[in-house]
Amino acid sequence: MLEFTQIGFLEDPLQKCAEIAARDPARPYLFVGASDDEVASFVSAAEGLRFELPAEGEIRGGMKCSSKRSHMAHLLADGKNVAIKGSLFNYCDDAMLKMIWYSGYTLISTGDSILWSDKISKCNAANIEEAIRRKQLLSVAQDTFLLSAAHKAEYILDMLGIPQFTYNDRLLTRLTANGRTAMYWTPQPLMVSAFRCAHIVHHMPAASPLATYMSIFGVRSNMEEGGRQHNRRLASLLAIVDDEKYNNKGADATAYSVRWFARNKAMVDEVFKDMRNVLVHAGTGSEKSSLIAYATPNTILEAVDSGNARPVFRGRGFPAIPAADCVEYASARVLCYCANTNFPTASAKYFRDNHAAFDQDAYALCHMLRWISRSAVCGGESVTVYVPSEYMRGLLEAWIEAQMP
Repeated sequence: MLEFTQIGFLEDPLQKCAEIAARDPARPYLFVGASDDEVASFVSAAEGLRFELPAEGEIRGGMKCSSKRSHMAHLLADGKNVAIKGSLFNYCDDAMLKMIWYSGYTLISTGDSILWSDKISKCNAANIEEAIRRKQLLSVAQDTFLLSAAHKAEYILDMLGIPQFTYNDRLLTRLTANGRTAMYWTPQPLMVSAFRCAHIVHHMPAASPLATYMSIFGVRSNMEEGGRQHNRRLASLLAIVDDEKYNNKGADATAYSVRWFARNKAMVDEVFKDMRNVLVHAGTGSEKSSLIAYATPNTILEAVDSGNARPVFRGRGFPAIPAADCVEYASARVLCYCANTNFPTASAKYFRDNHAAFDQDAYALCHMLRWISRSAVCGGESVTVYVPSEYMRGLLEAWIEAQMP
């Protein structure tokens, strides 16, 4: 069973994961984080549970572990609490899944640290032949195939009653027609089924591609709501810039998206001008003493880092989804979210083709609120938020209204 715990945007997801593990310290846990820093922070937060990090060169059974993966296999065999990154999680093989199943491990993770999909850049006859030779190509659903990073997961496949892929020329022709790029999906549904329980901490489970992807393969999710008090506090600290002078470019539904910037490269200077004027509009004092945080496509980020950008912008921005730690940006009191967050088109089509409902509005809103929560609101300060995209601003205004009693 996949269980989601919804937390507030001002709550620490790693601390929440540690609290969940502490409820039943007798069982073994596998924590999956998005980065080395996140894994290290969790291990520190859950210090009393003694989580271990796989490392290359460790000595186990008189033998030197040649990789983190081989060390992880020893730790799982010993029933230790283990903390790893999502990229290493994808390399759990059949033997590890057996250890996980028989030892009764519980999976704990944050957001979508477990990568919900993986793209193999090119699918051609040679790739498929090699995959078949290594028995890496598995069938997980009708017309859906995956190239397993775990190499083989036959034990879990058999346990779930999922048949192995049978190679035939018709499939080879279909996958390689017109030299197209094919999508292969990693076997997280199979892996998650090896755990007695999989617990994911998320700011907005409705925005999780992982939950939607799992549902396609029959993995049910339970949602545990929470964080309302924290979200109400966050909403009370936000003042949205509502001035037509600065918002007049955002009426188009695609405004401020990556494609919009690509079509309107000459608009970059205008976007800079709007952000500068918002600083003045917000009454934060002189330009140089004001901090600004932005979330924009690479076009803007590169311009900000260049020597041609106005000094007020250089060194004053942070990306749309920074690390969990907000200390570095905790003084930002004017936030310019010059972006329009879209769910990847190919992934959206995959969900539609498999009749899986996905809330793209929640996905866009979740990204924006996670970004906002890294600013001065961490310390309880009010912030000015400039969201020129009419679509994104509407999502934020509706969310604020929903939080108010």
